[in-house]
Amino acid sequence: MVLPVRSEIANAERVGPKKAGVFCGPAGSVTWAEAAPEPLSTARDVAAALSAAGLPARELDQLGETVPAMSSRLAVTVMAARIEACVPSRGMFRLAGGRRKLKAEGFLTLRWRVAAEPGRAAWVREVTQALAPADPTNDLPSLVRTTIVASALLVAAELNGLATP
Repeated sequence: MVLPVRSEIANAERVGPKKAGVFCGPAGSVTWAEAAPEPLSTARDVAAALSAAGLPARELDQLGETVPAMSSRLAVTVMAARIEACVPSRGMFRLAGGRRKLKAEGFLTLRWRVAAEPGRAAWVREVTQALAPADPTNDLPSLVRTTIVASALLVAAELNGLATP
């Protein structure tokens, strides 16, 4: 079972500079609230990625005796983020030929954890993942969700190696 994505970052925390417009001029700061993905849909995307990578949730139970059958949970927590973004132009500026696509770079630090019960981790990894390339949806939460899913694929590869007899 993949739990909803958590974050150790406060919503109001600034995670990087924000720019906007045709020339990506200064426009304040990106806050975590602007970039945070929806926890449940992100967890569903992570579960789908793990399954596609050949690691259905039931196989997480094969990682060791500390994870009883059918009870393991995979959790991901965003520990830190650095996002430098040039966001699409809004309103009349967009109509006048302003930037229409998100441009961003940075990283997320993610803690992945497989546990049998709260407080008893069988497997924990902290990973720093570069932001995935911006997608056509033009929003920061989609970019962060895509980055978490990309990291899940790397985690799946490691877990597959551990679960193989």
